[in-house]
This record gives sequence, structure tokens and C-alpha cells, in this order.
Amino acid sequence: MIILNESNLPLRTPVAMTIGFFDGVHKGHSELLETVLEQPQPSLVYTFTRKPNVPKPLFTNAEREALMAEAGVDYYFAQNFDGRIEHESPRRFLQQLMRDFKVAVLVVGSDFRFGSGASGDVDLLEEMSGRFGYLLIVVPVVGEGRGKYSSSELRTRIRSGDLGAAREIMGRPYFIDGTVAAGSHLGSRIGFPTANISSDKLMPAYGVYATLTRTPDGLFPSVTNVGTKPTVKHDNRVNVETNLLDHSEDLYGKPIRVYFVERLRPEQEFASVEDLRRQISRDAARTRELFADAPPEEFVTG
Repeated sequence: MIILNESNLPLRTPVAMTIGFFDGVHKGHSELLETVLEQPQPSLVYTFTRKPNVPKPLFTNAEREALMAEAGVDYYFAQNFDGRIEHESPRRFLQQLMRDFKVAVLVVGSDFRFGSGASGDVDLLEEMSGRFGYLLIVVPVVGEGRGKYSSSELRTRIRSGDLGAAREIMGRPYFIDGTVAAGSHLGSRIGFPTANISSDKLMPAYGVYATLTRTPDGLFPSVTNVGTKPTVKHDNRVNVETNLLDHSEDLYGKPIRVYFVERLRPEQEFASVEDLRRQISRDAARTRELFADAPPEEFVTG
């Protein structure tokens, strides 16, 4: 996938383009991506670095970029969402878009809105298609009887720890990418070494999860705690700590991806570190049972 930025525009290759923030890259977004990838022209995803009124995205810019590359997108452009873009009229936005890209096909959802105050819609895109010479394809919103898939519902499910429902909306487990950092090493001292990562994205509800963790060495069952570790810490800093069940190599400084498959229990404070150790053993046993009947890859593919 070729990453575009303002320094290598305009792009004069005719493309099939889809536009949106694609937060969560859920099944509704997948319909748009599949449609744009079906066109004879190279595919281009035009997105934005942030979405108004969303302080914590479902996926970071780097994670969305990775998902688009995995989907097979040819070109990717993330527009810096600044005051100019936020207040630009729909017609001016479209004019600039056509100056920067040679759009042969434009694919949008039937509820697509753009421009200042979200005042532009598919009717305006249809009206302007003759002037700019693109074929407009409008994809009906999808939801399998649920109205439509939405990023707002997805956020609600993740905040509540309902990772099964989140997976239904996305077609894949929710995940967090990060680089492993040094922690307190308490996990190692009690027999459960952990890989510690941090992220500015939306976190699942505090609790303990059955997860799968992708490392440079492969994909491994794991138990992940999201929260403040109340048994051993009292600074209220949110941690994401993952204990890989069948992996003992040093991961410090290496990239990992943690897929959240099922919530095992809420985070809780234990009377002693020994009580915590016994509970982690039970969590690990439940996680092994969950992943016993199928290869790990089957749980993370769409």
C-alpha cells in the first residue's frame, strides 16, 4: 500500500476512492472497502487524522492504516483534520478533492455526509458527478436487521466489556497495538511474566480478558488485564498487561498486537498477592479451554 501525503499530491493515476473516518473499520465499512476494491482502477482510501467530538478513537491512525493495508488497499491518504477542513463548505471540499486526485469512481455509504456542518450528502455528490466526471456508487447502509453498523454502538460495547458483540459489529476481535515496555516485574516474581503496552485509543472496560497476542514469533493465547492493578498499585494509571501462556522469549521493545476475545471477569482487588496468583492461574486455565478446540488464527480472522 502506498501512503500519500500532501507532498506527493496531486495524484494523477485514475483511482476508485472511498471517503470516511472508518473508526472501528466495522462491517459497514467493509462493504465500502469491498466495493472499492472490486473496481478496475487502483483503490484509494481517503480518511482523516481525527474525528470531531471523539477524544479516544477505536483505532489509532497507525492501526487504521495497517487494517487498510491488510484489506489490500492500493493508496491511503489521511487528511489532517484542522480548522480549515472542519469549516470548509461541501463544494469547496469536493473541488479540492478533485484537484488532488483523479477520481474515476467514488464509493460512499448512503448516509455519507461531508463538509461544514455535515451539510453535504449523496445528492450533492450525484449533482457534481457530471462536472467532475466520476462514477458515483452509493452503498446502502448494512446492519443485518439491526438498523446499521455504527462506530458509536461499537464504542458502547467496548466500554462495557462486551467484546463478543463488538466482534459481531467489526467482523474481527477488537485489538490494541503497542510496543512492549518495561513494567514493575511483579508478574515475573509471582510466576506470570507480562508484556506491558500503552495506547491513547479507547480501552475496554477494566477487567481480565482471554486474548490472543501476536508477536514477531507468532500468535499465542494470553490473559490480559486492563485497569489499575488495585492489589499492588494505587496510582490509578491505566495499564494493559498481557501474560502470554506459551511464549517465554524477551519481548521488550518489540511490537505486539493484543486481540480481545472474551471478558473473563471484572478487575478486582485481592487480599494478598498469593490470592491474586491463584486467580491468575484460574484465568489462564479458562483461557486455555477457550482456545483448545481451534487454531488461534481462526479467532482473529474476519
